[in-house]
Amino acid sequence: MFRYIALIVIIILASACTGLHKPAKRTDYTIDITVDNDASGLVYLKKFHKGKWLTLDSTRIINRNFSFSGKVLFPERYYIQIPQTMSLVPVFVEGSDIIVNIDLDTIDNTTISGSSSNDEYEMFLDKLASFESQALSYINQYEKAKEVNNRELMEKLDSFINVAYTKKESFIDDYINTNNTSVISPYIAYRNIFRYNLKDLESISDTLDEFLSSSVYFGYINNRIKLLRRVAVGQPFINFTMEDTSGVSHSLAEMINGKYFLIDFWSSWCSPCRRQNPKLVALYNKYKDKDFDILGVSLDSERDKWILAIHVDSLPWIQVSDLQSWKNNASKLYGVLSIPSNVLIDPNGKIIARNLNAERLRSKLEEIFGI
Repeated sequence: MFRYIALIVIIILASACTGLHKPAKRTDYTIDITVDNDASGLVYLKKFHKGKWLTLDSTRIINRNFSFSGKVLFPERYYIQIPQTMSLVPVFVEGSDIIVNIDLDTIDNTTISGSSSNDEYEMFLDKLASFESQALSYINQYEKAKEVNNRELMEKLDSFINVAYTKKESFIDDYINTNNTSVISPYIAYRNIFRYNLKDLESISDTLDEFLSSSVYFGYINNRIKLLRRVAVGQPFINFTMEDTSGVSHSLAEMINGKYFLIDFWSSWCSPCRRQNPKLVALYNKYKDKDFDILGVSLDSERDKWILAIHVDSLPWIQVSDLQSWKNNASKLYGVLSIPSNVLIDPNGKIIARNLNAERLRSKLEEIFGI
């Protein structure tokens, strides 16, 4: 399930291509919050920035009420954290007076008013939910079929999953393109940045209205573009060294050694990765004596589960990991935000392909080796 097929076009707001989504000039905000249950102690206003949670403000609950205030130059997604719940209440903060009523028992019942950006994003999420529900239904059916090893049904459901995700992705992409002046479009693109390649992101950057360049999420998109340009097809590989299951270090530069080399990013907990592994094994066995090799880079964090998956899937090539999950050093170097993912390198150390599913990898190897 690397990429998906089919399409659906949904236009949510008739004012999409006008300036109606541009935020007001006001930059100061207030957030007045009420909780419907007894709660006490400190509460926090946070945001997620460069892979870390930042605390922007804190205060105390008094008689079930508290508030935050400050300045925000452009609408941004903030989160309210209350000690009594592990959940974070998200809200698009803009220069306005925002009212939040939190249901501590059922966070999903929280209501937010006063933020037009938040209203628009909630409308977007409501539409998106129907696609996610359909995909989840097929995934649950797939897992049940897997339990009884019903291969025929598994293949059928895998196709259904692909179509469901394609419809979801098409909806997201159409929203961004159609609502190219909306302040939430850069955020939506950022939230889905893991599935966009360099060409996709360059197109999104060009499509979004110039005034959206003030959005922090527009900045994230452009930073991602710079990273992907460093590891794009035609660029030299970036070397890294990492330990295998026995603690032996392996340098990518030493391993390539005049071969066509596939860096396969995967993990034991990644179902699409595990479904693809048998196909990779077949290709490896076919071309291993013809100057083709694979290096598995796992985004696992639990050593035992990583090693067990290697044995269960009978993966014969070298496997390395720093057991840092999504903070894996090699995955960061190559801009990997979703798995399965891979990079194909030629004997001269040049990147010649990225993110080939098993079928496209087979075609590429047939083209290279002539068989």
